[in-house]
Amino acid sequence: PPFDRPAVRRALAGAIDRDELVRLALRGRGLPAHGVVWPRAESFDASTPGYPVAPDEARAALLDAGCSEGEGGRLRFRGAPLALDVDFWEGGPGLELMAMLVQRQLARVGVEVRFHGLGGAELHERILGRGPSTLLRFRHATSDVLSDEELRALPGGAADDLGSREAVEAAVRRAQRRLRDEAPSIYLVWIERLDVIDRRFCGLPALPDGPEGALDRVRPCAAGEDR
Repeated sequence: PPFDRPAVRRALAGAIDRDELVRLALRGRGLPAHGVVWPRAESFDASTPGYPVAPDEARAALLDAGCSEGEGGRLRFRGAPLALDVDFWEGGPGLELMAMLVQRQLARVGVEVRFHGLGGAELHERILGRGPSTLLRFRHATSDVLSDEELRALPGGAADDLGSREAVEAAVRRAQRRLRDEAPSIYLVWIERLDVIDRRFCGLPALPDGPEGALDRVRPCAAGEDR
């Protein structure tokens, strides 16, 4: 508590400047996220409103949820500073910078966020050992889709018959609005990875940690140039 309430999670979602996250943490190579569906997906419902950057409204919503004013603009809840502990994998590309930016943004509305960078094994062990955790993580756009079981688990979110592509896409569109309102997860950004290189382009070196840091070196191949 109070982060177990949808209204409080929506307030947090509205306190975050996703454009800043894309610009600084992803160096412009990504898209702001306002829900579970990748904005370039065919099933993305553009009519579902996103979260406006509204820190004043977010703070007011937190006060309505039972928080109180504290010293230096900090909010309090049940007599203690309002704080959220978040784990992240310290080996994830850009996650530490993302964590620092989110921490600064939420501090503006009076929420203290304590991020804990963990190794992969330690993070896995902590998740298994203490039940539900609050995690900062990346999800891949093309694989982050709702399964039939997840769609049917949403009350009113889907018809039982998901046998056609049209039925699935309609169910996903309905789910987008419901997941936005209840905010079980707060989506921040979609990373645009360069996983496939068109044969017409050259200049990208083989990198063990992915090609994102060398995108500026990619250029069209000259006639007869080795790809």
